[in-house]
Amino acid sequence: VSPRSAETLDRDLAALVAADLVYRRRRHRHPSFVFRHALIRDTAYQSMLQATRQQVHRRICGAIENRLPELAAARPDLLAHHHAEGGQLPQALGYAEAAGQAALARSANREALAQVHRALDWLAALAEPAARAAQELRLNSIATPALMALEGYTSPQLADFTRRSLALIDQLGDV
Repeated sequence: VSPRSAETLDRDLAALVAADLVYRRRRHRHPSFVFRHALIRDTAYQSMLQATRQQVHRRICGAIENRLPELAAARPDLLAHHHAEGGQLPQALGYAEAAGQAALARSANREALAQVHRALDWLAALAEPAARAAQELRLNSIATPALMALEGYTSPQLADFTRRSLALIDQLGDV
């Protein structure tokens, strides 16, 4: 993900380790580096300009999608997060939908519902009304069974999703 050369990156990481800001975690294939404390990580992240943060998130997406397809397939939630933080909301929506479907398939209903709620906040990124309505309907089709399992058939939230889904079906002309 880093635009720096391998030598420069190694030198910079060694300096961070020497300053006791990060530690090296050994892994099977490649070592990884972890911040010593979440406050250090958060401070480093917040000190970056927003445009720089977005570029980093976009590079992370590119690396995962192009070099780690098995991770992309296994963790659509991760790609949804990085695309959203990178300002690429249409792509984030697709990955959030996939993450919601995967969570629903393994009966992780709260996780599925959380993915749907995150994605619903990103719908405005779709300029075309029909595409936005179709995407919302697909998200509702994840939320509905998750809510049935979590709250039962008499859930007020389930009723809201059902009413909204019926309105979207009428809007799309889909029977």
